[in-house]
Amino acid sequence: MYQENTESLADKMSDAQIEEEIMRLVNLRGPKKSICPSEAARHLGGADYQEIMPRVRDVAGQLIRRQMIRATQKWQTVDP
Repeated sequence: MYQENTESLADKMSDAQIEEEIMRLVNLRGPKKSICPSEAARHLGGADYQEIMPRVRDVAGQLIRRQMIRATQKWQTVDP
């Protein structure tokens, strides 16, 4: 009998994988450059990236709280 895999993309992805992708993109850009969380989600999720956006935002928030990255808008630090 065929059993459909109902595990979502978000369930298959670990926080560590998401964190690694965010940090990879940040480091690739270098200082004084930024990324959007959706870029990390697109790299990880492809066409289904919107499914993992909440997790990517959560992991980005964890990185901000650990002061590994900062959230900015028009070059000003903001509270995510």
